[in-house]
Amino acid sequence: STWRRDVRGTLKVVRLTRSGAHDPRFGQNGAATVHVDGIRTVLALAPQPGGAIVVATLLYGGPPPYGFERAVTLIRLDRRGRVDPSFGADGRTRVESDVFLNQADVAVRADGGLVVAVPQPGPESGAGLLLASLDADGRPDPSFGADGVVEDPLGPAFPAAIALGRRGQLGVVGTSPVGGGDFAVWQFAADGRRTVFEEVESGAPAENGQAIAFDQAGRTLLAG
Repeated sequence: STWRRDVRGTLKVVRLTRSGAHDPRFGQNGAATVHVDGIRTVLALAPQPGGAIVVATLLYGGPPPYGFERAVTLIRLDRRGRVDPSFGADGRTRVESDVFLNQADVAVRADGGLVVAVPQPGPESGAGLLLASLDADGRPDPSFGADGVVEDPLGPAFPAAIALGRRGQLGVVGTSPVGGGDFAVWQFAADGRRTVFEEVESGAPAENGQAIAFDQAGRTLLAG
């Protein structure tokens, strides 16, 4: 194999002003470039209070087609576009799973803490959900689940998006692992306890939930 884990890839993050121009205070003329060995793709962006940006990335872990790592690597840039060494270990932290990943999402709490949603093996169709809660500096949040992690065996086969409500509740939307792959939503309390599991049937042969949000009244909004 000619695959090499040490091939240097590039992560590029661009920040625009409200008028749509490149922000000269970020990186070089609005663009921050970070060399990341083995980077495959970017999965999500999560701006924190104060101007820092957390980027969820997927790295290669071996030769294609099974080369994706079983982890999401979070990288934080400071408000000037530099890797922030105070986050995790030298600006990075990882959320591990037991499956090869191809998607994940990240939500930001009011205090800058993070919640990451990734697939995890489960008894139903082999699909479950893993939620990891981190503090603003990338350390596990002990008030959430077991040492910052919740593993839900009845999780979405494909967790597409996560949202945070005003009362700290978490919402996850994706495809249900039961009943033929229906559009489904999960809600969790602030401490990680699952409070809602609801399938939404549209009559379509394949139903994929793709977006979730909470409005000001606390109602759940779904799209897919």
